[in-house]
Amino acid sequence: MVTLDYTGVEEGELPVAFALKQNAPNPFRGGTAIAFDLPTQAHAVLDVYNVAGRKVASVIDGELPTGRHTVTWDGVDSAGQKVSAGIYFYRLTAGENESTRKMILLK
Repeated sequence: MVTLDYTGVEEGELPVAFALKQNAPNPFRGGTAIAFDLPTQAHAVLDVYNVAGRKVASVIDGELPTGRHTVTWDGVDSAGQKVSAGIYFYRLTAGENESTRKMILLK
């Protein structure tokens, strides 16, 4: 299950730069939160890949407004199956911006 929380503008401040934050907790067992900043509205795609480079889950694929966002990934692949323990990479693409980070899933 994937949940997206739009936190929007905090205290009147918009993000001034694209930023993909480190997931927390990391390493994780049941689920992990991935936060990112979008300085402008953009079509955002957040995918999770295994160490072999195969996409295991598509977490976000849609238009998002300017602001700070947080999504939770629960370690489940696109077919609804729990993935095995190991190292995974998550990549966020939004407009012309792209960033990738590493996370570790424990069992």
